[in-house]
Amino acid sequence: ISGTKGVFTPEKMASTASVAIGVVTFEVLLIRLGFYLVNAKGAPWLDFVAFRGYKFVGLVVSLLIGCIARFLYFPLLLYSATMMGLFLIRTYRRILLPSDQGSVGLTSADTATRNYFLLFIALLQYPLYWLLSVKP
Repeated sequence: ISGTKGVFTPEKMASTASVAIGVVTFEVLLIRLGFYLVNAKGAPWLDFVAFRGYKFVGLVVSLLIGCIARFLYFPLLLYSATMMGLFLIRTYRRILLPSDQGSVGLTSADTATRNYFLLFIALLQYPLYWLLSVKP
């Protein structure tokens, strides 16, 4: 987008990449910490990083559509964050709340805590999408 306005510099690309790497690292560490705090078995590190990569698909689609129709950018960004949150809830629910809960020994308090953690992960997507969409 900066190139079409004639204000592109290589430093902007480097700062954008640094922000993106920082956001992904922060989110992965925060979710790993959450898995530890709710006493859930974790998934491999690369799974957490790979799930974060899907975030950029929604950002790129929002940006491309925003170039064509500027008024659609923020609604699409909101939609992308919502769908990413739902995807993460459905994906992590299999890890946090296994179907054979009786054998795992989860109490209703444990289940509630894990559900709140899933909600936190979903709601975390909104500020992270906004942070990634802000021009540095």
